[in-house]
Amino acid sequence: GDTWTSQSHGLTGIPMFGGVFAFGNTVVVTGESYGDEIILKSIDDGDNWDIQWNPTYMGPIRQLAGVSFIYTNPVYGMAVGEQGSIVMTTSAGTTWTPVVSGTTVCLSDVWMVNQNTAFVVGRNGMILYNPYL
Repeated sequence: GDTWTSQSHGLTGIPMFGGVFAFGNTVVVTGESYGDEIILKSIDDGDNWDIQWNPTYMGPIRQLAGVSFIYTNPVYGMAVGEQGSIVMTTSAGTTWTPVVSGTTVCLSDVWMVNQNTAFVVGRNGMILYNPYL
């Protein structure tokens, strides 16, 4: 498009966002603010945003980058990041749970094939595949 409109996320400071995924009117953004990893969710095309996940309260997840949901069933989603960080949702991004990746390599992107299968890519040629989520 020729015209882009800035949308306010309501966070203080200058967060760094790494991933975005949209389905219907819902938009999910992964990023970092003041050293804390965050996941923001909007259900109204980005007019209003809610913090859905913050590892200060949930565990040691680092610099989230890629995020993906299943197009045909977007209650299932996954986000990935530094030090092998993976989090998964089965609630369309409202709640997130850490997933063991088995690596400490920086993970940069993810693709959810279905609710049980995902591909993850990262540094050093890393490709992860899990058909048993």
